Amino acid sequence: MARHDGAVVAALAIPILREKVEWWNYVAIALLVAGEIIVAGGVGHLAFTRGECDVLASTALWAVEVVIARRLLREMSPAALALVRMEWAPSPVRVPVRDRSVREPSVAQRPPGLVVLATGLLLSGYVATWMTALARARALDVTSVLVASAAVTWLLQLVAGTVTPVTSTIGLVLIAAGAGLVIWAGVTRAWQPARRQTVIG
Repeated sequence: MARHDGAVVAALAIPILREKVEWWNYVAIALLVAGEIIVAGGVGHLAFTRGECDVLASTALWAVEVVIARRLLREMSPAALALVRMEWAPSPVRVPVRDRSVREPSVAQRPPGLVVLATGLLLSGYVATWMTALARARALDVTSVLVASAAVTWLLQLVAGTVTPVTSTIGLVLIAAGAGLVIWAGVTRAWQPARRQTVIG
């Protein structure tokens, strides 16, 4: 099932963050949702099973996190919030919980330290980039562009032979068009004030 992150974030960002939705936001969200449905296999593959409901719940919780992060970034720096998000900074609200019913893997079963370090650095880079983007742009726009990451998942599935190239390509074109529209609108909005200043000056 496709994760319609942009639509869920929009439902929260509009009333809570007071973000104004432009015409191109509606078009972009429609393209992104349609593209994700096609990449996921079409409407026929959508079903409210236990797994699908878990995906919807995680999407909703992630959207809440985005809105909260966007509010916090009004008073915090992206770097500080990224550190807290990654739990690399001391936090008084963190309570360690250990499930003693789950056996810890042996030393031989644990991944090498270099792999853990590389994974941590990659994830940290993503979170830092994400927080910086949220600090500089609207949550709705940043989330819409993030949907384009579905291309990475599609490429991995294509290599594994679990997707149909032709059908998935159509969905990816729609996703790329939606993300491209958001980027175009953002660049245009940032360019217009600079142009006015140049003309006035």
